[in-house]
Amino acid sequence: MRQALYRKYRPQTFDEVYGQANIVKILKNQIEHEKISHAYLFSGTRGTGKTSCAKIFSRAVNCLNPQNGNPCNECENCRAVLDESTMDVVEMDAASNRRIDDIRQLRDLVIYPPTDLKYKVYIIDEAHMITTEGFNALLKIMEEPPKHLVFILATTEIDKIPDTILSRTQRFEFKTIDNSSIEDRIEYILEKENLKMDYQAINAISNIGKGSMRDALSVLDQVISIDDNSISMDQINDILGIIGEKVKNNIIRSMLDLDSKNIVSYVDIEINKGKDSYNIIKELIGYFELLLDIKVSNKSSEDKVSKETIELANKLSLDRIINSLDILMDYEKKIKKSDNRNLLLKMSMIRLIDSTPRDLLEKKVEALQERLSRVESMDFEQVKNGQKPVNSKVEDLSFEEVIEPIETSENGFLDSYVEETVEEIEKPVEETEDSVTDDQISKANELEDKVQPREETVEKEEAEVSKDINLDERAKNIEKQIRFYALKKFPSSTNLFNEVEHFTLKNDILTYWVTEKGMTFANIMSNIFEQTREQYRKQKNIDLEIKFLKKQEAVRELVEDNESQKRIEKIKNFFGEDVEIID
Repeated sequence: MRQALYRKYRPQTFDEVYGQANIVKILKNQIEHEKISHAYLFSGTRGTGKTSCAKIFSRAVNCLNPQNGNPCNECENCRAVLDESTMDVVEMDAASNRRIDDIRQLRDLVIYPPTDLKYKVYIIDEAHMITTEGFNALLKIMEEPPKHLVFILATTEIDKIPDTILSRTQRFEFKTIDNSSIEDRIEYILEKENLKMDYQAINAISNIGKGSMRDALSVLDQVISIDDNSISMDQINDILGIIGEKVKNNIIRSMLDLDSKNIVSYVDIEINKGKDSYNIIKELIGYFELLLDIKVSNKSSEDKVSKETIELANKLSLDRIINSLDILMDYEKKIKKSDNRNLLLKMSMIRLIDSTPRDLLEKKVEALQERLSRVESMDFEQVKNGQKPVNSKVEDLSFEEVIEPIETSENGFLDSYVEETVEEIEKPVEETEDSVTDDQISKANELEDKVQPREETVEKEEAEVSKDINLDERAKNIEKQIRFYALKKFPSSTNLFNEVEHFTLKNDILTYWVTEKGMTFANIMSNIFEQTREQYRKQKNIDLEIKFLKKQEAVRELVEDNESQKRIEKIKNFFGEDVEIID
């Protein structure tokens, strides 16, 4: 029987292991310095060298003549392990020896010293398959192992190994093998087998391996069964059912030309050749991944990438590549679970022409709807007059963002919408017989009579305070300078000063009394007046504060301040001028 390539060319020394340089270095150092641990855990995806390293390690620890941490593979002990003629190195499959009885039997055997070698080595493959009870039985051995015992656990699912076991092992995480290492190994094997193969074919096989050396060598084993001295890419495409680079490039050109008819026809041709839709979409994902690498890392012809592929990568924008990958990966999941794979593949090709993912489009539509609802909630008369809307629903919408489309629209839908809205608001409310009762009207009148005298009193107080305000020359000069600085640097601030009714200066706080419209401008121009204040501070060395208040708020503030001053005067009259008053 012919031996499979992955077995025939299994690494025999650590130096022959591809893609795991750090792990190999540590294991070799432990062999050289005789610092062997009692338990190791090798984890990682399939085909990355876990079992190979375990076998090499089992020979290295028992080798009579180790060479730089590698087994010599020629001494008596190495030959015994290679020939599987010794009982001191045991390789067992945890998938079929997972029960507590199997582990108990193992526990009874490991206590005996080795018969032929220096160490007893137990390689337990697929260790995650051991039951919870089995792990509990194994735990006691790993806590206090005999000096002659070495455990090597290999697993593809480290998350299923209990923490009590993990804490008693040296853990080594085997990473996926890069394509260049797989390609080097394939070229080495082809040379040994006296075969030739196109680079594109070697690259295709390494891509199919997806970081697994064993998977790639299994595919290579299938391909070289053609029994030709020279193997072309077309032959590999037919054997493995994958699409060639030419087809991929044609699909991308059709995508760029927005030609849905051609893009579907290319896919139809491949399907009629018997190629699986799932494999086709996986191939396209891999190809777009290559385009992404070219776009991001600037791969060139030195990386053995065809000029045609590089040209297509340059024509595609980065966003287009990412969105296309998003679409293909979404349809890959659907095709994998569907019975109608061919139809979904054609749909994915049409979607590539409009490469914006559906979920992104939905989010954009939702964002536009939200913005529209916020715009509809505005006071459009305010906006058209150049004011910033005060509505709390639109606080996060920039003033420029809203006012620009309104200023540029002439007799458009927005103006008609505003007019209709205003008419709707001003429309009188139709009263019904049961809308308001006589009793409710009488109660409302009573409340109005109680409230009216208080409103009149407040208005009188405000009027009196307004009369008493006298501005000295210093206040007038400071305000004049502030206005000069603001208008000189920011002429648009004249809109705000037109809404100023009065101002006061107290304790270096300049307070402008403005209308409601002026408050809207003040909110918009707050940054402008902060710059004006800073400039005045540098010029005059006065740290002035500038405030804007509605007229009513400003008057009320003065009323409260006057009341406070009256109370302070009464206290001083009673206790004397020297009394210290704490606010």
